[in-house]
Amino acid sequence: MRTSEKPLQKGNTLKGMKALAELLGCSLPTAHKLKASGKIPYYQHNRLIIFDRAEVLKALEMGGQNG
Repeated sequence: MRTSEKPLQKGNTLKGMKALAELLGCSLPTAHKLKASGKIPYYQHNRLIIFDRAEVLKALEMGGQNG
């Protein structure tokens, strides 16, 4: 989990695992596995999990090049 060093932009946020799965075009279990692996950066406020769309896409690009 990461703490936010900068405020997330409203139009660039994904709220919840379902939104992540929809962005990635994958199943909910696959989205959970990616998050749990540490490959996807996320923020958490109480029980709400928030993803920054640009950070998610960048992390996946970097993972594809380095992994």
